[in-house]
Amino acid sequence: MDKMISDATFYFLVADQKKSLIKDAIFLSISCKRTRMTRTYCTSTGARRKMPRWGLTFTILGLIFMSNGKVSDDTLFKFLKLLGVFEEERAKKTGRGADQAGDPVDPEVSELFDGDTKKFVNDILVGRQHYLKRDRVQGPDPEVEAYEYSWGERAEFEVKKSDVLKMVCELYECEPRMFKEQYDKVKEAEGDDALDTE
Repeated sequence: MDKMISDATFYFLVADQKKSLIKDAIFLSISCKRTRMTRTYCTSTGARRKMPRWGLTFTILGLIFMSNGKVSDDTLFKFLKLLGVFEEERAKKTGRGADQAGDPVDPEVSELFDGDTKKFVNDILVGRQHYLKRDRVQGPDPEVEAYEYSWGERAEFEVKKSDVLKMVCELYECEPRMFKEQYDKVKEAEGDDALDTE
């Protein structure tokens, strides 16, 4: 799991040497190819503002799918931190972004998520849009709240798991069969031809 996160992070960071989000064109391409969005929406001016948000949403759904359907809040926000889109609260308050919590989030990136990626995930993706589902779970320390994220109702309806697996395979430059568990789930849910190349 850590290797997958590390490899995906490396890919995203190499795609943009400044550790900011992947360019809008890449988000637009991934989002429009991988979802049921219409061509008109994907080429509209309004979509260009929403594409980085959708790109992050799709990336989170990919992390969850490749993690057998669930990720802890700790895993999710470490992943977002590695992508350069999340900064821990204590680092923001103390100004110790570089030594305590990794590099600070680029202000332009932060602005895409209204200055708070964690709030974007919990309020927008979970609360309003229902792309994610968030459940409280028993953590190792009963004093500390722990949560687990999974695909929400809207993601189940709008996003094909075969498209997520294809994206991951493009990143790793491998065949879908290399991820046997996910491959079998996709074939069972979407049919044998779901992973055929176009």
